[in-house]
Amino acid sequence: MDFGVTVAKVDDVGLAKHAENLGYSFMWATYSPLIRSNPWAVLALGAQQTQTIRLGTGLEIGALRLAPETANGIATINRLAPGRTFLCEGTGNTAMRTLGQRPMRVAQFREHIRVVRALLNGEEVDYTLNGVTHSIRFQNLQYRYTDVENYIPIHVGGFGPKAQALAGDLGDCLVTGMPRGGTIPQALANVQRGADRTGRKLDNFYTSALVNLLMLDPGDKLTDDHVIAQCG
Repeated sequence: MDFGVTVAKVDDVGLAKHAENLGYSFMWATYSPLIRSNPWAVLALGAQQTQTIRLGTGLEIGALRLAPETANGIATINRLAPGRTFLCEGTGNTAMRTLGQRPMRVAQFREHIRVVRALLNGEEVDYTLNGVTHSIRFQNLQYRYTDVENYIPIHVGGFGPKAQALAGDLGDCLVTGMPRGGTIPQALANVQRGADRTGRKLDNFYTSALVNLLMLDPGDKLTDDHVIAQCG
């Protein structure tokens, strides 16, 4: 079982280093515009202040960023922290409703992840924007603006059966929660259904369950910035 820390505030990025020293496995940078600090700034600072802890979004919202921009963002962080970055993707329940919008539909979510995954694999992929479809891929990789040589896992956030199945179809990991996402056996059964549809094997599939703990020093006040995500 692994444990990770979430960092929501750019001032608190030192918490990632503290967590690394304590043996935590990963740091999530939260993604909620108009509520918390920008995750890419948090991740960049975290990459510079740590050496071993894994770094990723928690969760990046596909409806707020074009797929090529999402791929570029995490590949840039991967350039700062090669081989220890990951991309958590979600439909944006909190982030989108804050803007008065609905979360992404699963079909849109799937397309976003499909394009991001192909780009991070260094592949050329058909991408549609404003009704125009064009083949795209990372360019100028020899200049090391980004890093797609070191594999970047995609963690798929899913509380419902369809999103959980999508994790089995395209993701390296399912991020869910209890009790909202059902039991872990139920969630993994949905993941397996998604994998079965495409004939995919899940030999190294990872599962993250959001079980919140609080890490406080004596005299500290309770804040969201101290929430720890427990994964296994």
